[in-house]
Amino acid sequence: MLVKNNYSSIILVVAIILFPLQKIAILLMGSRYDLTAFILLFLSLYSFIFFKKTTIAKIIFLAFFSIQILITLFFQISPYYRFVSGIVWLGGLLLLILGSRNIEYNQKTIAKTIIGVLLITSIYICFEGFILQIDRPQAWFYEPSFAGLCLYGGSSGVLISLIMGKQNKKIRFILILCFILLITAAILTFSMHFITFVVSLIVFFLFLLPTLISIDFKKVLLFLSFGLLIFIIGANLFLSSHFQSRTDIADPSNLSLLAWLQGYDQMIAAIGKSPFFGLGLGSTGNFNFKSEYSDILQSVGKSDLTLNDAFSLAFRLIIEIGLLFFILLLIFLKKKLRKFKVLFSYYKKNGMNIPTPIIFNFVFSITVILGCFLKEPLYPQSFLYLSIFLVSSIPLYRKEYKTTN
Repeated sequence: MLVKNNYSSIILVVAIILFPLQKIAILLMGSRYDLTAFILLFLSLYSFIFFKKTTIAKIIFLAFFSIQILITLFFQISPYYRFVSGIVWLGGLLLLILGSRNIEYNQKTIAKTIIGVLLITSIYICFEGFILQIDRPQAWFYEPSFAGLCLYGGSSGVLISLIMGKQNKKIRFILILCFILLITAAILTFSMHFITFVVSLIVFFLFLLPTLISIDFKKVLLFLSFGLLIFIIGANLFLSSHFQSRTDIADPSNLSLLAWLQGYDQMIAAIGKSPFFGLGLGSTGNFNFKSEYSDILQSVGKSDLTLNDAFSLAFRLIIEIGLLFFILLLIFLKKKLRKFKVLFSYYKKNGMNIPTPIIFNFVFSITVILGCFLKEPLYPQSFLYLSIFLVSSIPLYRKEYKTTN
């Protein structure tokens, strides 16, 4: 490997420590660029350029880059600075997908660091919520929604690790305490990413159902117990005025919901204009489309609210790079899920236990990516870069894991 285990693990630990510190991000031309995104971008760029076995990956990246230039020149919608930003930061995410497997790092170290950072964040959020009486605490994240997504991602990772992995009583007890603290802090943010949390659990449960059937009774009971707890929490959350105002699609009045629905209409309009390749990087918010929700937002002086990012990463990707590349991304994620299932089945078949760090890192990352698809559209988000890096680089073959454990 080009980037050795010791060096890359240290760099990644630094990136993870910084990922909740979004308030010290770099601000440029009205946009925010997280420090973690810079670190991971340069790490993968270095590996991508200098690692010898990336010829096919370089061809793929060059093809993507060329298509984006042609699309942008054809439609002439994107301002040049937004196109450049899109090439750098969405291109950076593509670099992570194509080149991060060339980077060695210790899975256990990374899992411990993520959990540790999230626990510190949770403690501070509980302090903000219970002591300072802040309505929606967010710790050092830029928004409560961002904090909620990462905490729910950590909660998913810990819970699935408890169900799928095997730990001694001490570690299991610690993980249960971690889950309680993470889910408590996540709830305090009043983030709509509770939906992401539930969807993530459903995805993993359904995808792994044939394998999970053989899990012992105690784990099934544990899962059902936490499932009941999550159901009770969810019922109470969705009965609150905060959640009801953000889910009332029939009669929307909440600004966030109106902006999300406007983003959906913008995506539909973009599909009508260019379904396969989109309208070009940076085109979001820069072409005309009809939406009744835009009219409502304009009437209250919020016509530009999230107009340039469509409020959802899924919406924005379809607008800017089209259905073809978005579907390819979904296929990539599905392939990773399938490999994760195969790895788990292999370990069980041979009477072994899949390492808990692999489970946590993978589930955390998938949950965060799902949440970004739902309602976090910015490319240079620290948690998006971290999650794409992990999903792309986690060794999902036993022979790969042996070299990076």
